[in-house]
Amino acid sequence: MPHTIDPEALEATAAAENASAAGKRTYVQRIFSEIAPRYDLLNRLLSLGIDKRWRTVALRRLGWDRAPTGTYLDLCAGTLDVGAELSRKPGFAGRILGADFAEPMLRAGVGKAPSAEVISKAAALAEAAAKPISDMRAPADYRRHLCGV
Repeated sequence: MPHTIDPEALEATAAAENASAAGKRTYVQRIFSEIAPRYDLLNRLLSLGIDKRWRTVALRRLGWDRAPTGTYLDLCAGTLDVGAELSRKPGFAGRILGADFAEPMLRAGVGKAPSAEVISKAAALAEAAAKPISDMRAPADYRRHLCGV
């Protein structure tokens, strides 16, 4: 079967490569916003399921069990898989702030946690690159910088 070239895709790629940093950010945000409803399936298929293993390893290394009532920030949270998995850990009683610059990604993750804990208390929209976060001991300070979903 011959390979066809999609001129619109080529144009979009060229535009992204030649764009300013702000233009690239907007382009990436638009792409993730458009694929949000299918992101989980695409991620699972394209990673051959490695995404599940990565989350397991990441949460183990996080050491959340040393502070089970702590506040945890999930930057570039996407569809909230990491936060949802953390919220299901036996003994976890903390808060999770989920932040992503593509709001539809966060909205696609609503309902993943066994309760609405991740969403009702903490899902937020933010651009990780633009928000300095140096101390998680004052979550109220971050709410001023993060827009609720």
